[in-house]
Order: sequence, then C-alpha cells, then structure tokens
Amino acid sequence: MPNIEMNLTDYLRVIRKRKRIIALSFVLVFASTIYYTGKQDPVYNTTCKVKIEQRKSVAEILTELITWSPGDQMASQANIITSYEVIKRAVIKLGYIKPNMAEEEEMPIVKAYQGQITTEQIEMTNIISITATSSDPERVAILVNTVAEVYKETHFENKKKEASNVREFVEGQLDSYALQLHQSEEELQRFREENPLVVERISTTASPTQADSRVASLEGEIIKAELELISLKSKYTDLHPNVISLRRK
Repeated sequence: MPNIEMNLTDYLRVIRKRKRIIALSFVLVFASTIYYTGKQDPVYNTTCKVKIEQRKSVAEILTELITWSPGDQMASQANIITSYEVIKRAVIKLGYIKPNMAEEEEMPIVKAYQGQITTEQIEMTNIISITATSSDPERVAILVNTVAEVYKETHFENKKKEASNVREFVEGQLDSYALQLHQSEEELQRFREENPLVVERISTTASPTQADSRVASLEGEIIKAELELISLKSKYTDLHPNVISLRRK
C-alpha cells in the first residue's frame, strides 16, 4: 500500500476548501466565550492583617507555669479566626442573623460566610493575613474587617479569662501558705513553751557576735542532740539505751 504524505500545499488547499466552516467555528467559540464571561459575576478579594503580639504579662507567665499548650501558636490563632464561633459573632454583629433564629436555620448562614474567610501566616513574621471572598465588593470589605474586630475582642476576652484564672490560683495558694504559716507559728510557740531551755540555748548561739565557725558548728550539733534527746524522752524512759547514749554525747 503506497505511503501518502501531506505537505504544506496540501494543508493550505484543505483550509481554502473549508474556510467557511473554520471561520464559523471561530466566530461561535468567540461569541460563546464573551457570552459566558458576561454572565459570570466578578469575584472580589479583600485582605486585612492582624499582628499577634508575643509580649507576655506576669499573668501570662504564671499561666504557662500552670498550664501547658503544645502546638504552633500562630497556626492555632489562624484556626481561631476562621472558627465557627468567631464567624458567628461577626455575622450576628453585621445583622445577617436574626436574634430569634433557630440553630438549624442560622448554621447554614454561618457556614456560608465561614467558607468565604481564609487565613494565611505571612512567612517569617507574627502577622496573619485574613482574606474574604465575595461577589459584593462592599460587603466583602465589611465582612473581613468585622471578623478581624471580633477576633481581637475574642483574643482579649481569652487573655482576661486566663488572667482571672491565674489570680484565683495565686489567691488560693496564698491562702494555703498563710494557713501553713499559721500552723507553723503555733507549733513553734508550743515548742518554746514546752522547751524553754533549748530555746534559750538557740537564742544564745544565734548571737551576731559569734565569729568562730567551728564553735558555731559544735553548738549547732549540741542543740540538735538536745532536740533529739527531748524527742527520745517523749517516747522512752530515762533508762532506755538510746537516751543514755545521747546523754553521754
């Protein structure tokens, strides 16, 4: 079977014969493109940026000592911005949800606006970019600014709540330490009343004029021995071997 190859002249001959069909196809494609492009609504994107401050107050430092939050903080804040609760508060603030609307009715509305919001951390910074997408340029600008405001309010409320929790924790610890101190003072007073001689010896050895460290060390051992003797005598008689041995020291 002969092998037939077409050259440029053959292609030009085909185009001349089918030029009406080719021209009509081009016009139809061009007209369809213009028609469908005109039917589509334009999409607008509006972006605002929020800066996540890393400065920490005393309350926040104490909070970190009490609680531990693993994970990337910037990623966590970005998720909070697009969370259902933040978007719902923004939609309510804009008046897109009626006050008496049921949960099953308001959820699709909140979800729809939630799908219009995206976040992205600007690389190597502590800034998060919030972007809203919509066919209404005025509404998209209001939406993105309202979401940023609601996030700021939510972030402040969370910090305030954390500070309140820390204050309650610290106050509880102070009350506990005050009770322990009161009990220790009562025990010390009771010890002074029951052992006046030992207390007098302690007061003497604690004189600021004491210069010889060796003597101070020996006197400390004597006081320790006397305290141990008192403890043993409270458990055993004077004839107990441990009491006799300690008296000899």
